[in-house]
Order: sequence, then C-alpha cells, then structure tokens
Amino acid sequence: MDQVNSAYCDCLPGWEGDTCNQDIDDCQGIDCHNGTCVDGLDSWACDCADGWQGTYCNSDINECDNDPCENGGTCTLSHGDLRGDNLFLCEKSPAYPEGWITIDFQLLFQGPVPSDLAYLMSSGTVLPEVYQAENRRIVQRRFYDLFMSKTQRYVDYSFAQFEREYAIMSTVLFVYYVGMGGAIWRSAAFENEGGGRIELGSEGVTEMDLEAEDLRKRMWWAKAIANFLENFLSDDFADKLTVLPDNVGAMGQWVELPAHLRTR
Repeated sequence: MDQVNSAYCDCLPGWEGDTCNQDIDDCQGIDCHNGTCVDGLDSWACDCADGWQGTYCNSDINECDNDPCENGGTCTLSHGDLRGDNLFLCEKSPAYPEGWITIDFQLLFQGPVPSDLAYLMSSGTVLPEVYQAENRRIVQRRFYDLFMSKTQRYVDYSFAQFEREYAIMSTVLFVYYVGMGGAIWRSAAFENEGGGRIELGSEGVTEMDLEAEDLRKRMWWAKAIANFLENFLSDDFADKLTVLPDNVGAMGQWVELPAHLRTR
C-alpha cells in the first residue's frame, strides 16, 4: 500500500514480514498429543502416530472394532505395562475427573477382556495378600460384573470364558517374566548389576548397599513371584505351560557359570 514517502505490505492470511515473504508458523501453541504438527499456509494439521486419531491425535483408535478374534475370543485394548510408576496424580478436571492419568499408552496391545486385570493381579502391582482365601475370586467377579454392565459387544460373555482368558493372559505374563528375568539375572551374575546381585553377584553386597531404584525393583519382583505362585497353585496354570511349543530355533549360546557360582 502506497503512503506519503513510504509503503507497506498488507499481507494475506498466513504470511508476515516487511514483504510478506515469511510463512507464519501456525503450529505455535498447538499440542498434537500423540503426533506431529504440520504447518500449512494459514493452517495446521496433526499427523497422528499409529493407533491415534482426531484433530489433536488424542483419540485412541480401537483396533478391536473389526472383530479380529476368531473362535469366540474377545478383544479389548490393553496396557502392556500399567504399573504404579506410570500412574500420575493430577488436579481433577473435566478431562481427568478422577484426578489421575496413565501415560503408558504407547504399550497398548490387543488382548482378551481380562488382560489388564491379569497383568495387575499377576505382577507386582498388588500385594500378595490380595490373593488370600477368596479375595482373587471376589476381584475377578467384580471386574466381570462391571464389564458385563457396560458391554454391548459381548452380551453372551460367560464368567467361565472370562476365567479361561484370565488364566491364559496370566500365563503369557509369566512367560514374559521368564524371558525378561533371564537378562536381569545374567546381568546380576556376570556384571554384578541390579538388585539380584545380592544372591548371584560376587561382591557380597546386601540390601544396605543397593540404591533406591534397585530396592524398588526387588520389591516388585518379590511380589510378582508370590502372585505368580498363588496363580499357579490355585488354578493349575502350570497346565497351560505344557501346551506351549518347544523353542529350538531361536536358542542362544550356552554360557559357563561364573566361578563364584560354580563353587556354591
């Protein structure tokens, strides 16, 4: 626009600068929760990560909507690692009316309806005394009854099937612990690392020598082992392990025990 002895540019939407040659960053202040903001001309859009949708990538895609399970199996979105240290207290708000939030959604997977309950009850999340007497059955029944009061997809879902799927997912978690534990115990025995080095290491450490993080992990494993034991003794979960195929194609190399363990 011409003025007396001067001129200035009246920029079109999306542009700025003395000569309107600078694209305005429309992504400023935009929070794409589970994606990346893509700047356009006077516009923006969130490019969502796999499993997310919506304007701000904060709406979870339910992969179970297409009924992927065969032979009557159930499907829900489950958390791979819903532990206490992934739960965070926050101010109550319309978004989080209960005052807490879990941030571990990156580990979501498709699993049977009792998957989350099996994880919470079989791992170190709960104290072992939760299982005493009929406590576990009470928790299972309460979970099942609440699910049946809400579900529209599995109206014919029986408690017997719920118990079978709970047993399956508890066994899956046990197998996962065996695999994960192998690396942890090896590190303790060979490198004197982690809380397991008390039993397996060569330096004679005690709990007094451990950092808080290693103490927390020992507590977690102690509770998980106790809960697995109760599961296997109560419901004959060991039978589930007998149907697993032998793994002979992906075996690692055998190693010699460290000298300090061979003498025990």
